[in-house]
This record gives sequence, structure tokens and C-alpha cells, in this order.
Amino acid sequence: MDQPTSDVINQSVELLTKLKCIDELKITKRGELFTELGLDPRLSSFIVEIYTEYQSLLELAVGIVAILSAPGNIFFMGGPTLEAKQEAKERLALLAHNHKSDLIHLYSVYSAWKNAGAKATKGKCSECQRQI
Repeated sequence: MDQPTSDVINQSVELLTKLKCIDELKITKRGELFTELGLDPRLSSFIVEIYTEYQSLLELAVGIVAILSAPGNIFFMGGPTLEAKQEAKERLALLAHNHKSDLIHLYSVYSAWKNAGAKATKGKCSECQRQI
């Protein structure tokens, strides 16, 4: 692994200072919390700010951060043909437009999937049938 350039280090220190993760090059309690979250510091900041200012939106914020943090696309896009894949992308774009946000739309898809699964399993693990 190559050592980062001084510009990258300075930008990182500047960002962490802005996010109140470090103060005078020492980690703050907020910075310690961010390390526990294990996310990009900007996403950690987003979650913490939502938690402290708009707790009712926390589930939505965490869902959006999960979508943004997942590698690749977590949603199946299409079918067996290029035409089917293109139709799926166009349908996604239209629905995202209706939500005025692709992230809000993707969260609504995830939420519907989660709720459908919860109803089907009646709150039990599909593998061991224990209550969750």
C-alpha cells in the first residue's frame, strides 16, 4: 500500500475537524463514536445528526445509509434479455421521479420487501422459526 499524499492527509484532517471528530489533532468522543459505526465519516455524521435532530427519521436515514454503503446495486435490475433490463431501468427511473428521489424510492422498495417478508414469516426466522 502506498502512503497517501500530503494533500489527501490534509483534506482528511480538514474533513474530520469539520465533522468534530478531531480537535487539535486529538480524537473527540464524537470521533470515537464514528469509529464504532464503521462508516464513511460523512455517513456517520448524517446518522448522528438525524438521531439528535430528527429521531423520527432515523429508520429512513439508516436505510438510506445502508443502500449507499452496500457494494454494487442491492436491487435486481431486469430479466433475461437486454430489453427486460432496459424496461426495469426505465420503470425504476419513473418511480424514482414520482418520489422525487431515487434514494427515497429505493428505500420504499426495500421497506416493502422487508414488510412483505415480516408478514410471510409472522415475525419468525425462516431458518429456525424462532421469534425475531
